[in-house]
Amino acid sequence: MVAAVGVLAVALLAAGNLAGSATTGSSGSHRIYTIYSGRPAGMTDDGDGRAVEVGVHFRASVAGAVVGVRFWNFATNAGTHRGSLWSTSGRRLATGLFTAEPRVGWTTLRFAKPVHIRAGTTYVASYHTNTGHYASEPGVFSNGATVGNHVLRATAGVYRYGGSHFPAERWHGSSYFVDVLFRPAHPIHHPSPSPSQSATSATGTRQVGCAPLPSRCGYPDATNTGVADGAVRRKVPGDVTHGTGWHWDSRGWVEIDGDGATFSGYSVSSGIDVTASNVTISGDEILSEGEGFAIGFRHTANMTISHNTIYSPVQFGANRLMTGIKDVFMDSTGTRILANNIYHAQTGVQIDAGLIQDNYIHDMGYVSGDHVNGTTSNAVSGSLSIIHNTVFNQFEQTDAVSLFEDFGAQYDRVINDNLVAGGDYAIYGGANPGGTPPHNIRITNNRISTKFFPHGGYFGPYTAVDPSGSGNVFTGNVWDATGAPVT
Repeated sequence: MVAAVGVLAVALLAAGNLAGSATTGSSGSHRIYTIYSGRPAGMTDDGDGRAVEVGVHFRASVAGAVVGVRFWNFATNAGTHRGSLWSTSGRRLATGLFTAEPRVGWTTLRFAKPVHIRAGTTYVASYHTNTGHYASEPGVFSNGATVGNHVLRATAGVYRYGGSHFPAERWHGSSYFVDVLFRPAHPIHHPSPSPSQSATSATGTRQVGCAPLPSRCGYPDATNTGVADGAVRRKVPGDVTHGTGWHWDSRGWVEIDGDGATFSGYSVSSGIDVTASNVTISGDEILSEGEGFAIGFRHTANMTISHNTIYSPVQFGANRLMTGIKDVFMDSTGTRILANNIYHAQTGVQIDAGLIQDNYIHDMGYVSGDHVNGTTSNAVSGSLSIIHNTVFNQFEQTDAVSLFEDFGAQYDRVINDNLVAGGDYAIYGGANPGGTPPHNIRITNNRISTKFFPHGGYFGPYTAVDPSGSGNVFTGNVWDATGAPVT
């Protein structure tokens, strides 16, 4: 994408115009919420004149309906525009043409029928322009930053050049100022600007006791992650053995070796090996067991793994799944792991760089000698964001979320807005006595549950946190049962 001149997300937050809502009636039941309010600061005409679909990843903290989409228009962005709502697997849920567009300002499309969405689930809103010149600002979503309010949060800007197709590419954390019109299923009479985001009640107060039913507070659980109920999936290799960019390897696994391949809508009783870039694995049921991984990838870039159910039929013993999702050499870049339901694994997700968001990792697997991890990083390279996941490890070792210095220093990590419980400690913060001090580790706004142990983890809620390291932050973390700060 063409670079745009503008301030970064910090300036946007300081301007105070990221949390917005438009009211279409005095009753709370008629209120329409949006991500942005007014004219966003720092936004400019990108200057790129190519045809492109630009959009936004967003989620709502409560269930409701998307009644339309909107985008900020410039006079140079001429012609007819089509707006769309998508699932993260690329299924178009609604679309329509914008009419009566202003030369400059918010341009709104209302869908013929509202689209009901689930709390805590990520969706994509977008529009297509044939003439380019879309609104843009780089850096808004860098380092795991989100924007919005306690009802709606935007988490990424996305694009795709050409016709009106599902946008999945990202450029330098850019926002393209695409928005949604969202109507909650139940009235929110007194919205609060509380930074607690998803775990905020309809009265604007922080909810407590989210662990028994995480989705009640907008967190991931079985109701809003994994494959959709009733989805028709073809069996590999029973029904199909190959597709564009992938094939069934006779040695007993799926091999994805074609750049840009999409593997979606399948049921697999084996592992998946990925050696290509720009790959999407979405909407699949992946049953794998033993000393391997359900999805392993090597030397890849820009891979998306979303809305899959990943598990072993056996929770204990040698046939439990060793690792749900693993970057084998820890050198892949641009990895996004979104809204997966992972269980009966010794380790849920093991990567060193990328984004882990909206996943439900639970009911861990175990065989004697295992080190059990919800998500874990071993400090090889790259920045990592772990945002808005539910991670429950019922064992008294090792962790729900961990940063370890097995191969180098931990740095540039965001652990934000997760609901966690269990392990020796629920969170390991990357410090290692005698090792290189970790830096730029931000552990914020997480909820620690006593679901398994009275101290969150068997020994305590967290360990290996170095408050003296450059850029390290530990703030806003609370006990799930009470909302009291974890100090």
